[in-house]
Amino acid sequence: MKNKIYRILRTILPVVITGVLGSVFMIIGKVDYENLVKPPLSPNKIVFPIAWTILYIVIAISAFLYDKKVDNKEDKIKGLIIYYIGLFFNAFWTLFYFTLDMKVFSSIWLGALYVISASNYVIFSRKNKISGYLFLPYLVWLLFALYLNIGTAILN
Repeated sequence: MKNKIYRILRTILPVVITGVLGSVFMIIGKVDYENLVKPPLSPNKIVFPIAWTILYIVIAISAFLYDKKVDNKEDKIKGLIIYYIGLFFNAFWTLFYFTLDMKVFSSIWLGALYVISASNYVIFSRKNKISGYLFLPYLVWLLFALYLNIGTAILN
């Protein structure tokens, strides 16, 4: 039971913190996304909190399953550290894009987040296929977010 609680704390709590930070950064942000010139295929703003909530749940489950499956301590630590770095980049992308209105820099930051998350996918997949599969929608969404970020940087 104690291991399960620790597993929840080290895989799910960081996602919750990331989501809260991202929300705070958006609320205090300078950027009024609704009034930006957006590239084609830009969804209505209601899509974003729904999509991010679902994705955060799915990547938390992915990390939880990875943590549960991997017995080798070094492998476990490696996968979780990459996961935490990705969450850090995720939360601070929101700061750069919405709060600080740094669209070009946030595009670069988001590209780095994609590379980190792709690495995370590879690490998780090697140890637990289901963890890897659960990470794929997040990677697709990050590519879409990168397209939107670059598009708004160019158009605004």
